[in-house]
Amino acid sequence: AKYDPEGMAGIINIVLKKGKYEGFNGSFKVNGKHNDFNSVDDMNGFTFYSNYKGEKINIYSSFSLNNKMRVQKGYRRLNVDDNYICGYCYNYDFDSEGDRFGNSVNIGADYSISETLNLNIDMTYKNHYKTKENNQFYLHDGTQPHNAPGKAEQSLENEDEGNYHFDNYIELIKSYDNPDKEILFAITHDIGTDSEFESIVGIDTTFIDELGSDTEIDFNYKLPLDDKSKLEIGYDGRFTKSDETMDLGLTGVDDIGDKIWYFDAVNEFSYNRSIHGIFAEYQYKLNEKFSIKPSFRIEVVNKNIIFNSSTTDS
Repeated sequence: AKYDPEGMAGIINIVLKKGKYEGFNGSFKVNGKHNDFNSVDDMNGFTFYSNYKGEKINIYSSFSLNNKMRVQKGYRRLNVDDNYICGYCYNYDFDSEGDRFGNSVNIGADYSISETLNLNIDMTYKNHYKTKENNQFYLHDGTQPHNAPGKAEQSLENEDEGNYHFDNYIELIKSYDNPDKEILFAITHDIGTDSEFESIVGIDTTFIDELGSDTEIDFNYKLPLDDKSKLEIGYDGRFTKSDETMDLGLTGVDDIGDKIWYFDAVNEFSYNRSIHGIFAEYQYKLNEKFSIKPSFRIEVVNKNIIFNSSTTDS
């Protein structure tokens, strides 16, 4: 085990070897933290790494899980006299408690199809969410009369336990005896959800649901023409899609806390964009110090944005 400035940590290394090329190795790390507010039962985690290498293949993976608890307490005092008689004076105490959870799984492989053709596949899944509670007690909040009674305010934040992010990557590279010659094809796809709400208890509540995805496609061909010149041509595609719904409610209350008005709005937002690009680049070496590199790029961009809103008030 080694020293970890953020808490206690232990590491176990595992190494198993077989033959000239094959071998397995891994590591396992456990961590925990303790402070004046929380201990290792609320702040802990572990990470496991593994890797296996054969003559033609390299497989790697990791898995991690973490729990993080954070507590804050404090106050703010801003005044120009003992009675807080001003429009920007503040006198309040606050405390907050947040709990975060996250886990991640990654697995990938490098495979040598032949001496000149290599394939890489990589996938990662992440799940993360949090809860948070804030409490504030105002003796003066900057807008109320200096002799008005104090008031308490509580706010909550919560993320859905089903929130996730998943991405995968595939890359195929063809190499040649000449290092300046290469063919590359790669595709990346990411998708994720985010559902959460924030609330000032009794006053304001906002719900957000979002689903988004991104896809990237790349193709490059590098070709040396002679000892002094080379050409590169390629295509790249970028595709983004996002759908979001926001539901917000706002309540007005009088001095004794009774509701006097209410407003609700639902906003729906959809964003869809695609970019197709082709390019070519020519490089000519004039001498050891100078070269020229003319190039061109053509893009076709398509974008569609939709926004709808509905409101209710009383």
